[in-house]
Amino acid sequence: MTLTASGQISIGGNITAQSIEVELGQSGLVTASLNDTAFRTLAGKSSGQISMSDFYAKSVSTAGIWAWGYNYSGQLGNGSLTESRILVQVGNLTNWNQVACGNYHTAAIKSDGTLWAWGTNSDGQLGNGSLTESRIPVQVGNLTNWKQVACGNYHTAAIKSDGTLWAWGYNYYGQLGIGSDSDSSIPVQVGNLTNWNQVACGTYHTAAINI
Repeated sequence: MTLTASGQISIGGNITAQSIEVELGQSGLVTASLNDTAFRTLAGKSSGQISMSDFYAKSVSTAGIWAWGYNYSGQLGNGSLTESRILVQVGNLTNWNQVACGNYHTAAIKSDGTLWAWGTNSDGQLGNGSLTESRIPVQVGNLTNWKQVACGNYHTAAIKSDGTLWAWGYNYYGQLGIGSDSDSSIPVQVGNLTNWNQVACGTYHTAAINI
């Protein structure tokens, strides 16, 4: 799956005239009809970004956030735990700017700069001060200056518009970058630099660029 220069989603591989095969985590490949309502809804919409994990995928477009695939921990964000072979919308809002997929959790930033997360929360990766999973988006704090977010397997990292870098969740291998191996259920600042530009999360590590 790729995002074209014109902002359209292109799905390659196993395509027939009327259907596509979508990876559905542990269920393997399943067939989704190109005539599904969600695919027709996204047709012609500008998709600014897509994100995929091992088990599910999401797209941010002018029609909102859409998700499909595995949903064991509510990572699709549609209020259920049922995996989906078709695209399902996350709520009904259309003001999302960016989305990031972890193994079983998702984080996304709205155009108003607020940060939201949903899915599994066993290690505090949702960043809302609890360890309770959520099937719908929950806000991470109340700040409105989040710029970019990334998700690892069980941790999350994000950059604010002031250039500071923050991380939370599982930290056994020091992936939060805070000088300890303690987990955190709320965002903690990584160092004191204010010139971070981009962050990415691996399975159990994090990398970022400062300028």
